[in-house]
Amino acid sequence: MDSDQLTLEQLAAIKANIIPAILYLRKMVERMDIRGFAEIDRLRLKTETAIRHLDDLHQLLTGLGNLKQPDPFAGARSERDWNRQQRETR
Repeated sequence: MDSDQLTLEQLAAIKANIIPAILYLRKMVERMDIRGFAEIDRLRLKTETAIRHLDDLHQLLTGLGNLKQPDPFAGARSERDWNRQQRETR
């Protein structure tokens, strides 16, 4: 299995678990600032790196999800045809 085989539901579940982790780590860095951690402190640097990696993962999952979304214009000759089809189905 690879990432292309994940369903939209699986991608959403992974993203839903990543977001709280990102928020927690950002709060942690805020608390480090308040406590006066040095910019070059090992824990602070690793935490900031983890945030960047989780942000990258979130963006990747979003991109994979966007690729799996159906094309709303599929089968229509133009956007105008698609809009007409939408009005007719209402």
